[in-house]
Amino acid sequence: TMPAADFEVIVSDDGSPAPLAPAVDKYADRLNVTCVRAERNSGRSAARNAGAARASADVLVLLDADSVAHPALLERHAEFHAGRAGRPGVLLGARYDIDWAAAGALTRGESPTPEMLDAYRGDPRDGHTAHPQHRADFARAPWLLGFTHNASIDKATFDAVGGFDEAIVKWGLEDSELFYRVFHHHGGPPDLLAREPAAM
Repeated sequence: TMPAADFEVIVSDDGSPAPLAPAVDKYADRLNVTCVRAERNSGRSAARNAGAARASADVLVLLDADSVAHPALLERHAEFHAGRAGRPGVLLGARYDIDWAAAGALTRGESPTPEMLDAYRGDPRDGHTAHPQHRADFARAPWLLGFTHNASIDKATFDAVGGFDEAIVKWGLEDSELFYRVFHHHGGPPDLLAREPAAM
């Protein structure tokens, strides 16, 4: 729902056997889209840093390749950052592990129904914040739920902490480690990281 002129799309190709650029180029007539390719696989951290380095916007929205975005996703992230009046921030959007029926609902701009989000297919973070004491812990250690499969961060902060740690080359937790550094870089304010279920 955000006008295409108001955002850019950067696809990071981490040395895929079949280069992604031909698929990405098919959208060039509709989107400001770029493919950044590493000729050899360097790991998720390096690929994400290469994409972020190409970005010209003040806010980075990080999505995984297997994510289906709700049409209003970018607007939700933009509203969060605009509402911070220039202060740094991280928004953690919702990620539902879903099937094709729920993916179809998202592409139509609908929210998945409860039947589509059973115990197996919900947001993997929900179990960590189900109890009040867990929600209180989130304010003190929000990086534990900092997954970049749907997250945004102001680019100034991303650059200030050096982006993702490229020494982490295997799958997982490079995003939580990034947000650990982000949180402490800014002195641990309780409102630096926020969750937004409507950004799905």
